[in-house]
Amino acid sequence: MNLIDKKIDTIKSSAKSTTPPLNINVPKKATTKTKDLNQILKLSKKIKNFHSTYRKIMGGEEKITSEFLSVFYEELLMSDLKKHNTALKSENGLYYVWTGKYWRSLEQDALKRFIKQYIKKRGLVPHRSSSVVDGVYKNIAISTGGITYKREESTQLLNLNNGVLFISKDAIDFKSHNKSYNLNYCLDFNYIPNRNNQLWQKFLDDVLPNRQTQRTFQQVIGNLLIRGLKIEVLPFLYGTGGNGKSVVLEVLTGLFGRDNVTTYSLTKITTDEKIRARIADGKIMNLSSENNMGNVNIDVAKAYSSNEPLDARLNYGNPFEIYNYAKFLGNVNKLSVMDGERTHAIARRQIIIPFLRNLGEDKSITVDIDLHNKILKDKAGVLNWILDGIMEVLKNRDIFKSEEVTRLLERYKRDTNPVHQMLEENGYKVVEEGTIPKTMYLTLKDLYSDYTDFVQEIGVGKLSRAKFKDDLLTYTGVKEYSSNNKICFNISKFADD
Repeated sequence: MNLIDKKIDTIKSSAKSTTPPLNINVPKKATTKTKDLNQILKLSKKIKNFHSTYRKIMGGEEKITSEFLSVFYEELLMSDLKKHNTALKSENGLYYVWTGKYWRSLEQDALKRFIKQYIKKRGLVPHRSSSVVDGVYKNIAISTGGITYKREESTQLLNLNNGVLFISKDAIDFKSHNKSYNLNYCLDFNYIPNRNNQLWQKFLDDVLPNRQTQRTFQQVIGNLLIRGLKIEVLPFLYGTGGNGKSVVLEVLTGLFGRDNVTTYSLTKITTDEKIRARIADGKIMNLSSENNMGNVNIDVAKAYSSNEPLDARLNYGNPFEIYNYAKFLGNVNKLSVMDGERTHAIARRQIIIPFLRNLGEDKSITVDIDLHNKILKDKAGVLNWILDGIMEVLKNRDIFKSEEVTRLLERYKRDTNPVHQMLEENGYKVVEEGTIPKTMYLTLKDLYSDYTDFVQEIGVGKLSRAKFKDDLLTYTGVKEYSSNNKICFNISKFADD
């Protein structure tokens, strides 16, 4: 221990005598209730004889520096917080206070106001406060920046009002809240094992009558709560109005909490570092109603879809990486046509859940505009349905896709693919082998030229010649031939002649 540390300890020992001791041995259940920052201010007392004690230690004449006071008050504050079963931490330039259940974010100005009030109550000379407040603020970031909880991808944590769930592919463990888990959110309801929400299940039977598609949907929602497992997926709820999607979105938002849900487009998330900073900080789900994804950054979308670290930046400060951030869920009433590169990058990661049943036109279903609120009266039952989905995803390390979902995705890839659209636009037909001479087959050169003109006209980017050929073979069912030393395909303009 160096000289300044010894001096600080001597003064702190004098300060400690002014605060009554508190029991903070908290093995599983807190015997000392966590106090918020306002309560801590009320309990804080002035340090007796602070300046005279300091001068005695320093030899009588040495001045009390702002640097010294910043170190002293940061350590004293952290000690007082610990006594009251709470703490402060800094992560990626943001500050949090431990509430007893989760780390709640703090605005910079609010934290500085608290620090200023605290050190004044503890005896700091008022005119010295500004520089010391800034020093304490920075020292908190230095001393607490390393608070982390190492999560294994095989075990997922979910923070609820009455404890923390540890979810694996085989079991669910329930533990008391602990700040070392580093959870920045808390769902506002209790975990109740074996609770079943029958109204939610009836609603699903109405809007997704295919039980296998319900299974896909269940795992898609479960995956929203999974962190660290690299599954390349961008899920979308698809359908026009009156099909139940709005009820789903209201239920999920009510379940996760509006403060834990963001609503940025995939384009903004993949092109703006500051937006990416906003989907971290304890956020669970990002709902996007974007229909046009023509400007999506492909590389960031790939990383986002597989839960890889993303670069982010606050309005002030240096860039940093985010690991735990809101998972994507798209809500669309039409499926976007993208350029070639984005079609390859996005379509192969998409899972499209079809909400195609028009509830208003089906006389067998009674439409209830308050249905989402009735479902949310039993949040624990909905959560247990989601937990089953989480465990299935962890077990299979993938999301199950029903035949209905698979067929819809293949149709989407085909119908929104510019290569396929070009063939239809130009009236080209795929012909059976032997029905016309191969000399009438269209060559790769001619088809690629027509394709280039087409994508320029509709305003999307074009594929390379090699990728164009791959798409032609993949999405049209044509075969490749050679005629007069040229690559050609069983496609012709004259198939109807």
